[in-house]
Amino acid sequence: MQQNRKISNISASKNLPTYFVHRFFSTKDILHLFQLLNSAYHEFGSLKNLFITGYNSEEENLKSTITNFNKYFLTKSQKEFKELSRGLKFMFPLPEKGSACKRMNLFLRWMVRKDGRGVDFGIWNSISPAILSCPLDVHSGNVARKLGLLTRSQNDLKAVLELKINSKQLGANVIEVN
Repeated sequence: MQQNRKISNISASKNLPTYFVHRFFSTKDILHLFQLLNSAYHEFGSLKNLFITGYNSEEENLKSTITNFNKYFLTKSQKEFKELSRGLKFMFPLPEKGSACKRMNLFLRWMVRKDGRGVDFGIWNSISPAILSCPLDVHSGNVARKLGLLTRSQNDLKAVLELKINSKQLGANVIEVN
């Protein structure tokens, strides 16, 4: 197994499309993302190792840990590519700027929780599932409001934190909205 091998010329691959756009992501964004992930694996050995460098089990939520994780990629992008594209900013939002970080919270659910059905892998067992937050978007926000768990109208970090507090009052660690 060739672990921690640096990708030297990913953009020269004959199998990659020359033009690709999906929502906020371009071909260049995807190539940069793979290079950034490769750097993270090379530097830390795994995404988990990178994530837990900013993890503090005493905190009530993962705001600062997510900020640390996402800033690694944003800073690395700025340094390696001399730019910070719209796609990478969208991929790695910062809670300190008010983002609900839906994709990151969903990713963390998959990695931290173990559900026995194969949806949530539970392979990041050094992080307590109790610290997770609901992956909040327009749909889960609307359901939470109808259930009386959320009063804030925006689906932002403040709403995520409000939903977490109110769901804990119900005795749940994380509200599941299907």
